[in-house]
Amino acid sequence: ETVLDADTKEGSAVPAEEKEWDDDDERNNTPKAPDDMETVIGTSAQHAFMAETQQLLKIVTHSIYTEREVFLRELISNSSDALEKVRHLQLTGQNVSDPEKPLEIHIWVEEKSGKISIQDTGIGMSEEEMIKNLGTIAHSGTKAFLQRMEDAQAQHITPTSIIGQFGVGFYSVFMVADQVRVFSKSANVDAPAHCWSSEGVGNFQVSPAEGVVRGTKVIVSLRKDSEEFASRTMLEKIVKKYSNFVGFPIFVNGQRVNTIEAIWTMPRATVTEDMHKHFYRFIAHAYDDPFYSLQFTTDVPLSIKSIFYVPERHAEKYGMGRMDMGVGLYSRKILIETKCKNI
Repeated sequence: ETVLDADTKEGSAVPAEEKEWDDDDERNNTPKAPDDMETVIGTSAQHAFMAETQQLLKIVTHSIYTEREVFLRELISNSSDALEKVRHLQLTGQNVSDPEKPLEIHIWVEEKSGKISIQDTGIGMSEEEMIKNLGTIAHSGTKAFLQRMEDAQAQHITPTSIIGQFGVGFYSVFMVADQVRVFSKSANVDAPAHCWSSEGVGNFQVSPAEGVVRGTKVIVSLRKDSEEFASRTMLEKIVKKYSNFVGFPIFVNGQRVNTIEAIWTMPRATVTEDMHKHFYRFIAHAYDDPFYSLQFTTDVPLSIKSIFYVPERHAEKYGMGRMDMGVGLYSRKILIETKCKNI
């Protein structure tokens, strides 16, 4: 098993080890989601998506149906970025609203209503930032994304493998949603709150809101063909697979999910044998101990951090099928590709 991490091409792992739940366990042990305090007030202003953004939304909504689970990875990545920004403000002594709020990501899923919410206590957005960040995409980035989509289709490459590379990751939520609402309040002291909403077609609305704490809350109303995501077990698996090493606590229905550290990013001298053992078992879904490990770091021409493990046992020797080769690739501690054969 190999883990690779680079600033522009960051580390990798295999999907996370998860706890198994049966249907009764999930129904009986799922905490009730907190009541939504956010409400829209005043008059909504309607805005039209730009032509290229509409084209992108059409592709995402109608053309990409494999690996739809990446929508959660993209939303968590956005939350992590927002938390990093507000942490920087606090560390540099700048005033922020609700300074006592812990820097966390909370995900709640309601099976009956088919609704998922992803909330962070990050830097949040003003009305202008909502319109800019959620209503438009940088012209050059959109053109590059659309060109890559055309190339991917021509070469029979999975389109979802390039989502998130051009700042369009948020729109992947429309692979599974028929409506998305985003409540956000800027970290600026006394900043007003707003709600952005859209069905992923030609328009979006921005409205004043109240009952919103600092940060951003994305509320996803799932389509009928995406109801499999209205499950705590499913969301926990996705978080562990893609976002387990995010540097902030992630909770699903009140229970923390990401508990294993990204040891490949740590100085070699600080990583103990016990830490290697637990990390290896996590990424490899293994029960043995690593026979040998190699931690490698380089800064030129790319900043790359990696760990290579040789298992104690040869799994194929005991009757298991031949295992696919490849290195797991992470970018900023988020899993991008599980079996990257070109590294």
